[in-house]
Amino acid sequence: MTEIQKQAQQLGDYMVLWRRQFHQFPELSLQEAATSRHIQQELQNMGLEPVVLKNRSVIARLDGPLPGRRLAIRADIDALPLQEDTGLSYASQVPGVMHACGHDYHAACLLGVAKLLLQNQKSLCGSVYLCFQTAEEVSEGGAWQIVDYLKENGGVDQAIAAHVSGSLPGGHIQLPAGPMMAGIAQWTLTVSGTGGHGSRPDLCRDPIRPASDILREFSAIPVNRHAPFDVCVINPCTFHAGTAFNIVPEQAVVSGNLRYFKPGDIDVIRRSMEEIAAGIAAAHGCRATLDFEGMLPPCYNDPEAAAAGQALCAQLGIPLAPSGDPDTGSDDFAEFLSAFSGFYLRIGAHSGQPGTVGVHHNPRFALDDSSLPTAAAFLAAYAATFLRA
Repeated sequence: MTEIQKQAQQLGDYMVLWRRQFHQFPELSLQEAATSRHIQQELQNMGLEPVVLKNRSVIARLDGPLPGRRLAIRADIDALPLQEDTGLSYASQVPGVMHACGHDYHAACLLGVAKLLLQNQKSLCGSVYLCFQTAEEVSEGGAWQIVDYLKENGGVDQAIAAHVSGSLPGGHIQLPAGPMMAGIAQWTLTVSGTGGHGSRPDLCRDPIRPASDILREFSAIPVNRHAPFDVCVINPCTFHAGTAFNIVPEQAVVSGNLRYFKPGDIDVIRRSMEEIAAGIAAAHGCRATLDFEGMLPPCYNDPEAAAAGQALCAQLGIPLAPSGDPDTGSDDFAEFLSAFSGFYLRIGAHSGQPGTVGVHHNPRFALDDSSLPTAAAFLAAYAATFLRA
């Protein structure tokens, strides 16, 4: 066991205490006032000087005695609109709000990392930015404000984040190279025609048929217009048109999302969707517009950084979980990985406690927080290695 691992074990109770404090008093995205305040105060108690952004994200810079590289470590801190049903002694005391994705674990872990890095500060060459991020769970996400702050202050050489997993065995780390989580975009298709009475469709331009044809062709993009080695999914989720059985509507509006794993694929997919929509609508004498929002790139682990992380796991004796398939969910830490190189890993904390589950975003979600020292030791050791002279 390395010195940092021993120090992390000694901080175990400290991190568990903070994790359960955050768990009992969760706050929704963009409402993390008390959580942010507690983090600020604790960082100040350590002698750090945290900066608070407009969205209440907290950033503290920890400098070594010598200049060198710069590393950002992110922990998200927001909770979910769920009524907890775990029966835990430290269950949420806030009705309808719960830490059901482990962000309480992340916040407590990064506080532990701060203490570990302070204990080893003299060996650091460079700077670590400890980033406590609000609003990860909403589409307008808080990552971009932190990324902008980092860019305005000279940027960083790498950014890393650990996300707890309720399904992986406790203390195991999953850290593959390449795609880790999907990129996402929300899209809205509007097909405009000419409305009229259902008895004279020849005088109308029905938007429903072209909208349906467009959706059918969208489903063929992954096969006919996209490389077969790269996965993408285009998923329509709403379809609204018409108000009565005998009136041809003027518009059909469809919305959905698309997901992909290869950085840059959004440009190919978007262009294909726009070409298909415009062509089919025109063939029906209609017009089509396609709007995209909530766009987020994939979480893509830099192969060199991931290899360094895997080597560190071997050095620390931390078991590596099989890589498995990339997750089709999304995380706005992708904004960090799009701006800087780095990686996103999972740390196992399967609970197995009766009446609870390891499925995230579930009212009975629970974690085994005894893996906190492993997570903190890895992150701190990676920082110390990365900032070594």
